[in-house]
Amino acid sequence: MLLLLSSHKPWNATYTNESGQALFKCESKSPSNTLRRRAFTLYRTLAPSELGWRGEQGETSSSTVSEEAKYLKDEFEVLGQIVYDVWNMEKSVLKFGQDLSVEGMVARDMFSKAGWGFYGRNRTFTAPNGEQFTWSMGAASCSLYPVAEGDLQHVEPILKFQQGTMGFFSKRRPSTLEIKDGYEGVLPSFLLTFIYMERVRTERETATQQAAAAS
Repeated sequence: MLLLLSSHKPWNATYTNESGQALFKCESKSPSNTLRRRAFTLYRTLAPSELGWRGEQGETSSSTVSEEAKYLKDEFEVLGQIVYDVWNMEKSVLKFGQDLSVEGMVARDMFSKAGWGFYGRNRTFTAPNGEQFTWSMGAASCSLYPVAEGDLQHVEPILKFQQGTMGFFSKRRPSTLEIKDGYEGVLPSFLLTFIYMERVRTERETATQQAAAAS
């Protein structure tokens, strides 16, 4: 699966397929009365069969993939939320599912650290299917791997993010998220943890650049 992002900030972007149909979106908002936290809410597009959509002649739309891809409407439901702690990212809370009133999981408890990436320790978490996966923070983006012994550079990533280009010196290209087939059942947890990890990576990249400029 290839997803195209409307922004270079995954925590505030619409995720579309190559035909331009919105499949997911993430909105970034500041909870009232606080500067410390930001809420990143992830949504998925509802399929026509879930909306009770009917065709022009009154027929109920088919539940086949081809028909749903053709008639998807931009109506969304919540998949989860990150309450991101700006002062201490390890205290951020990840909430999975539609009920955002749940307590959620604190990042420092959800992720274990093992191995190193360009911007710090890799993060391993357990998905709803019981499998473990590892995020690595590379120099330009985050990538997701199956838990494996040894150097992750020799393992094919399950999910790979590539930042887009602005088009000043080359053709403009949007940011993309490439996901291997076979992980549809855990895709929401992949996306939510990706948004968290890429935000962490971006903040560390910015801090490194600022330190270099000041030296």
